[in-house]
Amino acid sequence: MANLEDRLRERLNVVFAGNETELARAVGTDQQNINNFISGRVKRSHLWREIGEALGIPEAEMKALVEERLGKRVGTEPRPNATIVPLQQGSGNALHKMMPVLGEAVGGADGEYIFNGQVLDWVPCIPSLMNVPGAYAVFLDGESMVPRYYPREIAYVHPTKPVRHGDHVVVQVRARNEDDPPRGFVKKFDGWKGSRLTLEQYNPPGKLDFDRDDVVSVHLIVQAGAY
Repeated sequence: MANLEDRLRERLNVVFAGNETELARAVGTDQQNINNFISGRVKRSHLWREIGEALGIPEAEMKALVEERLGKRVGTEPRPNATIVPLQQGSGNALHKMMPVLGEAVGGADGEYIFNGQVLDWVPCIPSLMNVPGAYAVFLDGESMVPRYYPREIAYVHPTKPVRHGDHVVVQVRARNEDDPPRGFVKKFDGWKGSRLTLEQYNPPGKLDFDRDDVVSVHLIVQAGAY
């Protein structure tokens, strides 16, 4: 069996004519992250399933190749909980898409959330997310992002749109206890620095950083406001 790098490059040539930037766009990351993963500078990407799917590699094969590179089993890591198809409600000619509200705020200076997959509520989908699979919303709580966001507002999240420096994001991170659901944070995206993800908050001013392997997802907030 070919090793992970050989298999990825083989499929990259077939599907995207060898263009790493196009693969990065397809999975919602940047070209450098793709190159780091393919070349082995980063042994595992939290997007390994999405990369395999985009390249047409069966998940079982992709998992086996990643395990071979790491020398251990993978696949038990938490996955983003933004995978719920928007609900359609209405009667007669009036049909409105609804989107789930995910993430239970647990308070604290960091404004931490718990993403256990539970749907807290359903809210009308905004036009820009109407046809986006997996779009979701988060009720904002705490004051760590004031004056950008205030408690009792709602943030609307695009789970696949690329994120850039300065964007506001919902980040899901592995829990400290592996049996617990992912932790979440609403912050400003500072960027990837080596093997670390750096985020910024406004109140009090400060930064948080997480190891790349602990990051489950980084999703773009496209709109927020009172609800």
